[in-house]
Amino acid sequence: MKRIAYVASQFPKLTETFILREVMQMERRGFAVSLFSIRPRPTTKMHAAALPYLEKTRYAPWIGVAHAAACISLTVRRPAGVARGIGFLLHDSMLHAGHPMLVVKNLIALPKMLLFTREMERAQVAHIHGHFANIPTTAAAFAARVLGIRYSFTGHAWDIFVPRNQAGLAEKIHDAVFDATCTGFNARLLRQLCFPEDRDKIMLNHHGLDLSLYRPAASRETNRIVAGGSLVDQKGLCYLIDAAAMLRDSGFDFRIEIVGEGPLRDELAQQIQGLELSQHVFLVGSMPHEELMERMRTAAMVVLPSVETHDGFMDGIPNILIESLALAVPVVSSRLSGIPELVLEGETGLLVEQRDADALAVALERLLRDPARGTAMGQAGRARVETMFDLDRNVAALVERFEEILAGRETGGATNETAGQR
Repeated sequence: MKRIAYVASQFPKLTETFILREVMQMERRGFAVSLFSIRPRPTTKMHAAALPYLEKTRYAPWIGVAHAAACISLTVRRPAGVARGIGFLLHDSMLHAGHPMLVVKNLIALPKMLLFTREMERAQVAHIHGHFANIPTTAAAFAARVLGIRYSFTGHAWDIFVPRNQAGLAEKIHDAVFDATCTGFNARLLRQLCFPEDRDKIMLNHHGLDLSLYRPAASRETNRIVAGGSLVDQKGLCYLIDAAAMLRDSGFDFRIEIVGEGPLRDELAQQIQGLELSQHVFLVGSMPHEELMERMRTAAMVVLPSVETHDGFMDGIPNILIESLALAVPVVSSRLSGIPELVLEGETGLLVEQRDADALAVALERLLRDPARGTAMGQAGRARVETMFDLDRNVAALVERFEEILAGRETGGATNETAGQR
């Protein structure tokens, strides 16, 4: 079989269903995918489709006897490869010298990288793909050098937006066969960050949905709003709560359900209480994907007022917006990053400037007052998702690249002998 390895920060993960869908589709197309998770096995709620992958994915402690055995085995049998791998990590550490915590993280992950590399060797992996451009791709690049094969990766958001993660990114792109990314905004950024000769390696590959699983509801509640995904700064949920207070003061009857968990839960709960919104805004916690979709498909709209954080982090095209439009539910979001590629102002939803609670309240009011307009936007959004985010078509583009690599027809990327010489 065509066997490739996928390396992710944590797999499967409740908020990263796009990777799960991609892996499942790769398997349907005849690939054997060996899965490696840098972080431990997740203990949170899990989608039904993800449950079988808890047993398929390789997890490991940070260090142990097996790690030492893998190091000895690889060093004895592949001394040149191990030297290339260690050389790459040293060079990457130099590039991150201004961010010592990232260097420490690489050192902590090194035993696990060695163990995973040995397991990839045993599985006869022919190619390695990292999901997220930081440590997962570092692990993929390390293993590829040791094993004498090639790697590619997908860059998403935090891993390419935040300046400390951009250090060494040009080198990773140079040595990879290709770098996929999920928005046009990201693709333009990466073409600015990479070496000029590597711009053709940047591959725009939108996330995909199996649209047969997304059936719009026959009717929707006209005053129920779904928001969230995770309770973190870049979701901008505090501005939604401020906007909710304005709607309440204007006499609107509505219910906002903020889905997800995260470090801001207590802060958001206090804001809701302080603004006396406990009858209008509810923190409903995380939930399996199936339950979230049912909440969304009958909602009046889905809202995500994304913002750019102080360290440069922001959403790309949030999955919750794609899934909302797939369900023909209109969206309200921020004019930020790749979001306008999906949300066409006045056609598939409404856009406001980030951190503008007043404008957000006006947008919510427009859809609450005119449900028919929301229905039309949702239908237009479904058509746009069918055009841009079809899972079969988008994964087919990835499959084609992987098949070219495995057949030896792909010419991009440095050889293992020249990798890292910049």
